[in-house]
Amino acid sequence: MPSSEVVLQPSPSKRQKGSVPGDPTARLRFTKLSENASTPSRGSPRAAGYDLYSAYDCVIPPMEKAVVKTDIQIALPSGCYGRVAPRSGLAAKHFIDVG
Repeated sequence: MPSSEVVLQPSPSKRQKGSVPGDPTARLRFTKLSENASTPSRGSPRAAGYDLYSAYDCVIPPMEKAVVKTDIQIALPSGCYGRVAPRSGLAAKHFIDVG
C-alpha cells in the first residue's frame, strides 16, 4: 500500500503573525496496511486530534475488552508522541475507554 500524508495545522493561538491558515507546517504520515483501512480525519478544523476508524466490523459486549484493528501505520513527526484517547462525549455518556 502506498504511504499517505495528512496536513497538520497549528492552533490559531500558536500561529505566527502573517501566517496563512492553509500553509502546511507538519504532516502526519501514515500507510494503509489493507484495503479495509480508513484515512484518519479531523472532526473539525480546530480539532485537537484525528479520528481513527476500525478496519473491521466488530461487537464488543458490555464490560468486555477487545483489540480493534485500524490497519494503519503512523510515522509521527519528530518531537511528537501518539496517544489513542476516547472521544470525551462517548467516554462520559457510555463509559467507553481506551488503554
